[in-house]
Amino acid sequence: MTSRRRIAPVTPLVLLLLAAPGFAATGSEPPRREIHVQGRGVASGAPDEAMVQLGVETRSADAARAVRENSEKVGAIRARLAGAGVEAKDVRTAQLSVTPQQPFDPQTGRPSGAPSYVVDHVLAVRVRSLEKLGDVLGGSVAAGANQIQSVAFVVSDPSRLEADARAKAMAEARARAEQLARAGGVELGPPLAISESAIHPMPRGDVAYRMAAEAVAAPVPVAAGELEVEIQVQVTYGIQ
Repeated sequence: MTSRRRIAPVTPLVLLLLAAPGFAATGSEPPRREIHVQGRGVASGAPDEAMVQLGVETRSADAARAVRENSEKVGAIRARLAGAGVEAKDVRTAQLSVTPQQPFDPQTGRPSGAPSYVVDHVLAVRVRSLEKLGDVLGGSVAAGANQIQSVAFVVSDPSRLEADARAKAMAEARARAEQLARAGGVELGPPLAISESAIHPMPRGDVAYRMAAEAVAAPVPVAAGELEVEIQVQVTYGIQ
């Protein structure tokens, strides 16, 4: 008779790691002593360039004729712009559309005749010298432009204005933090965190220009005014 050996089950050894006194939890960290402030700085300067949108709208009962007449006038405008010193790289098509327009009887709502076609070609022009802007607008109208949709003045390099506005914003934030520290009876420490948000150059006064162009050859008077750059900062200072 074969004897069977009974094997005792192996009990896994569980080790409990007891934390030594030196590793005991010390509790949550004390709250950081901080002052949070905001600052705003604004700097203004004269623009030195303009972005112009101008173009030609033509109408005809024949679509091909409307496109041909429009193209001829746009070509004349581009030639006039080149003569005024505007480089080809600074002229691009911003919009080109050919739209049929069907007349309808207001009483019956039914078509009342053959459709006409409207061709709209708008050029975006960068004028790098504001001294030429009046001649550019007047010359474009004389060459056939019957739309001047907008004139927007810009600063080609706004970094100087941004630096000026940023310095003002930081100075305002520092002054606020110092005032709060004095009122709270604490000593102001160094900045712990700084963030900023910038507002792109905005016109001061009415510098946007819109018109329905008339066939005149005289330079168009415009006023550039000034542009503003605004910087806002959020600063966290330590306090003692």
